Amino acid sequence: MSLSIIIFIMSFFINNKIIKFISLIPIIINLIINVEKLNLIAIVIALLNINNYIDSYVFILIYNLVIGLFNKFNKYSKDINIDFDKDMVVNVKKNKKTITKKISDIKINDTLIINKDEYIYFDCKVVNGTSKIYDLNKNKTVKINKNTNIQAGAKNLDKEITVKVTSSYKDTLFYKRNNYLNNLINRESEFQNNFKLIINIISVILLANYLILYLFTKNIYVLPLYFILLINLFSKVINILIKNTFIKLFKDNIYFKNKDIFFNLRKVKNIFFDKSGVITTGEYRITKVKASNEDEFYKYLLIGENSVNNKISEVIKEHKKIDVNGYLDKVKNYKYINGRGISYKYDKCNILIGNEYFLKEHNIEIERIDDVGTIIYIVKDKEMIGYLVISDGIKKSVKKNLLKLEEFGLIRKFLFSGDNTRLVSVIAKEVGILDYYSNANIYEKGFWYLYNSKKYKGKNVYVRNSEFDSEHLNVDINIDFNNKEIEFNNSDILVDNDIYSLVKLFKYIKDFMGDFIKNILLLIIFTLINILLICFGINYLSIIFSVNILIFVIIYYNNYIK
Repeated sequence: MSLSIIIFIMSFFINNKIIKFISLIPIIINLIINVEKLNLIAIVIALLNINNYIDSYVFILIYNLVIGLFNKFNKYSKDINIDFDKDMVVNVKKNKKTITKKISDIKINDTLIINKDEYIYFDCKVVNGTSKIYDLNKNKTVKINKNTNIQAGAKNLDKEITVKVTSSYKDTLFYKRNNYLNNLINRESEFQNNFKLIINIISVILLANYLILYLFTKNIYVLPLYFILLINLFSKVINILIKNTFIKLFKDNIYFKNKDIFFNLRKVKNIFFDKSGVITTGEYRITKVKASNEDEFYKYLLIGENSVNNKISEVIKEHKKIDVNGYLDKVKNYKYINGRGISYKYDKCNILIGNEYFLKEHNIEIERIDDVGTIIYIVKDKEMIGYLVISDGIKKSVKKNLLKLEEFGLIRKFLFSGDNTRLVSVIAKEVGILDYYSNANIYEKGFWYLYNSKKYKGKNVYVRNSEFDSEHLNVDINIDFNNKEIEFNNSDILVDNDIYSLVKLFKYIKDFMGDFIKNILLLIIFTLINILLICFGINYLSIIFSVNILIFVIIYYNNYIK
């Protein structure tokens, strides 16, 4: 850049055209360093406009300014994550000596020395020293000393510390987060590919116009080439906007299986919620037990729950600890239906454990129970021997955040649950959801989803928490409230365990579309200004580029600084 400026100043004092042409060579070399379409177009403009040297150099300076801003953003996007390399090395303490090892060779219980300003790539425990670290998970500086546990991703800000490794680097959330971000940002979406195709088509049309004008008039018209440059720079600006949006989502612990899902969110109109762990806390407790014979009741209950692994089953097993292994050899025809119940045969007795709907499927009528909660009945040979009530509370601010979702065009909300109608209706009313479906297993949920998706227009989202319900629906977009391990499985989006995370998600898509339209309008406005300048006889590129520097400063501010 400094060489470009020196030559720019010298060109005022040089009259020989050959010397002036030679003076452009450093500029051209500067542009060719990172060859791409924009650079080639820039070279063409500089060479074809050789008779107006001021225009050529002003163009070079402006072009370098914009590319400089773009490169600065790329550096910013790289600074927030680390591209893990298996050949990266760390200091290892072994037999009172310090050696270096590749991070891929580090094993659990290895002792590492972490110097000031070094990152910590492993989950570990401090064995010696005190310091301050920047905790990536808490987003703040914390003091550490002996026996402090540190999560991977922290940066040592002060004194040297010695730590013992408690996990391999690939098993850390830090590695998974960085690996996810690198893969996502570097993979272009269908939206980006379509946008790039439109830009290329416009560029070809403008270039064809330039060639036609030249063939028929034998004059050089720089305007079509200038517009090619402008829309290609605009394409870079949109890439900045997209990258910055996904970086912000990443910082808010919102993860996407791929970028296209994000752009499809703008078409969502209907949102289907599972109850457990989404609307309610999922922190279950047994609030009531009623049984004619408690020993018999718990015996059959725990035999049935022995092979089940879910939150409710964990609460039941913790509530009453009985070793049922001695009874299991008498169990036959065991069957577990998720969201319904359990049936098995024990020593000639037919046992049913489940909700009201499950018992009705087996033609068993039971007395009405007015308790509000998840009610689990136990029936022996068609006779109820007892029931228990399990409850969990509604999450804070659910109703307020559900109302906020309507601001983003999510018009209809639905609630699904396998619980009884009384409980589901109470919860739905309290959080302001009008449409709810109770006693529903995954098949009924799928049926009601298909029914409503055909009834109402727009794309549909199903929100669940895989800690409580591993099943998913075949919907347009599946959102999971369980993002602890960044494992998508059957989910498309992972978010924090809070309805407010959905508010943030849809706010991001609204803000993105607003910024995208704003940038297009800016492009159109400044293009019209350029055309007006030319219509009034002001056709020097130096003046046109001086005006256009405003668009890049404004766009840079909108898409990066804020």
